[in-house]
Amino acid sequence: MKILYVAPQNPADINVFSGISFYIYKSFIELGHQVICCDIPDFFASKYGGLKHRFYSRVHNKQYFTDADPVVNTVWKYSLNQKLKSLNVDYDLVFSWHPWAGLLVKTNKPYVFWYDSTFELSLGHYYTKFCDYSVEQSLALDRKALERCSFAIYSSEWAATSAMKTLGAQSYKVFSIPFGANLDHIPTPTEVEQAIHRRIQRQQHKEIKLLFIGRDWQRKDGQTALDVLSLLNTQGYKPHLTIVGCEPRISDSMQDMVTIYPFLDKNHPADRTRISNLYLDSDFFIMTSFAESYGIVYCEALAHGCPCLATNIGGIGTIVSNEKTGYLFERRDDLPHQIMQRITQCCQSPENYQKLAQSCYQAYWDSFNWSTAAQKLNPLLEKAIADFKAR
Repeated sequence: MKILYVAPQNPADINVFSGISFYIYKSFIELGHQVICCDIPDFFASKYGGLKHRFYSRVHNKQYFTDADPVVNTVWKYSLNQKLKSLNVDYDLVFSWHPWAGLLVKTNKPYVFWYDSTFELSLGHYYTKFCDYSVEQSLALDRKALERCSFAIYSSEWAATSAMKTLGAQSYKVFSIPFGANLDHIPTPTEVEQAIHRRIQRQQHKEIKLLFIGRDWQRKDGQTALDVLSLLNTQGYKPHLTIVGCEPRISDSMQDMVTIYPFLDKNHPADRTRISNLYLDSDFFIMTSFAESYGIVYCEALAHGCPCLATNIGGIGTIVSNEKTGYLFERRDDLPHQIMQRITQCCQSPENYQKLAQSCYQAYWDSFNWSTAAQKLNPLLEKAIADFKAR
């Protein structure tokens, strides 16, 4: 099929939407589809929107969401369709990772989007100071996208449920398909088994390695990882935490137990290899976020047979499940202690740890890779086109 893939930025750019946009594009190509990528031209809208954003910030101490502004959307729509007219492309279906992008294309062809959240779910977490007008316009665009689309695909049941219950989407057009891990190289079963064996040997000497990867240290609750590290230390373990993606302040007493990589770039082969080795070498991946729509890093951990420690927030529960891919915790005052206990219990039983780590790796191949995700999505794309032709 011929897919017109539209998005705010070049869909084939690996730096867009945390790499998800690119891996969706790549999975379409691997399925044999012809994909026409088209980003939304933005030469006036961002300047206009920037002025309104600064006005609301300075005068009202509120954020103005320029993406939802009617004038901005009108300009985007005009610019995009002029671009499509000049390209003179033929396609069977419009696709985007962003729900609102399809509203900009003047066509009667079917439209499908695949996203990680609804705007309503992001309020209070990602979007905390939006003005009322931006909230109203954003919710309205979400509803329009759900009315316009043939199918609305979300990466978690959490998001899919929101689309139906809070936005009134018809259940027949809403589906949940998990995103995959953004990795080009997946360790072989032998490599994973060898890594698990090394971890277990280390655990017998009470050595435990934890891994945290994330840019937003506060939202992703890096402090809990440090608290767990401290508790393990008081219990006579020799713990170590590797932090990737940010540079938090670490107390002098914990300096020897922490290694920090402020930034590793997946576009560079050496950094990709380093990240992969960190996953393989870590006993657990820990990220107990306060807010998380999905969490590609959990999928990446599973691809290395590394169990995850996470909170039951947002769409994380789609990836992390107790005794299968790690341990999922409720947000409580004694969360660090609960995690510490679970880690020590697991590490005191080599058989249980090996079973859990192997289950993580299998879960990646069963559910959390892009090939499997695309194969689940493909029948919906085909049905959208077939239904359109049958009208």
